[in-house]
Amino acid sequence: MSLRDWLSPLVVCLGLVGPAAGLAQSAERPDTGALTSQLYTPDWDGICAEGTALGAGCAAIGARAIADAAAPPWRSIGRVNYASTRIRGHCTGTLVGDRVVATAAHCLYNAARKSWVPARSLLFAAGYQRGGFEAMSRVARYVLDPAQDPTGPNFARDPAADWALLILEEPIGRALGTIAPRSLSDATLWSAELHFAGYPALREHVLSVETDCGGADYSPDGGLLLQQCPVMRGDFGGPVLGVEDGAVVLVAVLSGVLNDGAGLVSASVPVGAFAKALRREIEQDERNGDPARPPNGDGQAP
Repeated sequence: MSLRDWLSPLVVCLGLVGPAAGLAQSAERPDTGALTSQLYTPDWDGICAEGTALGAGCAAIGARAIADAAAPPWRSIGRVNYASTRIRGHCTGTLVGDRVVATAAHCLYNAARKSWVPARSLLFAAGYQRGGFEAMSRVARYVLDPAQDPTGPNFARDPAADWALLILEEPIGRALGTIAPRSLSDATLWSAELHFAGYPALREHVLSVETDCGGADYSPDGGLLLQQCPVMRGDFGGPVLGVEDGAVVLVAVLSGVLNDGAGLVSASVPVGAFAKALRREIEQDERNGDPARPPNGDGQAP
């Protein structure tokens, strides 16, 4: 069964959500210079920006199907929320372990203040939908790529390092289910059925799914998965999903928008980038006496 078959009935919401400042989600970003030979550009106007007329990018996001966030496998996806008196916002995250959520590292970085968001200020709401949620937990700590330094003021300029693992205080994945990470080879990628799910600022209170992101390819160095998914602020950190033996699997985590010289493409970090870190966290839970399951996932079709 394909993911497209799981999206019935579909609900369309056409309301435009009012603007809200995002933690590392505003158009302002760290002055890191060119990240590769391609310039990493969060060009929200090119896809769908707050304060602009509804264009092709916004229309495509508005046309994404709304999933039932209370049902598996969608309840394993949720919002990574941050709020304080100075700043508030959200990204999207995915339960890949009983206590582990995969998301984008830049969601944890406050570009305006050039500082990393404290773990205690983060909440993960799994299965979030219109103000309700299936489970919620605070974040005890988070794990970043070795290229990132959470004690310093900067954000690493390598987009392939834009991943983070949130370690939750509560093992909510044990009851809700998790989505297993799976690496895809170049050959498998060409024939894979890939989709994207997230909470875009355009419709931030519902989980919406894009079932047609065009062809997928890896960047020349293999560090990024490139597609043409209609995405915007709020979606970042969200899962690129595949189907394997009737189960939903996590293929990559959305980082942002890349200008490859020919146009804008969505860029995601493949799960291989954080596979070792995830295994280490699972093993640490086991050593601590918490019978955490290995990341095999159980995102089965309903």
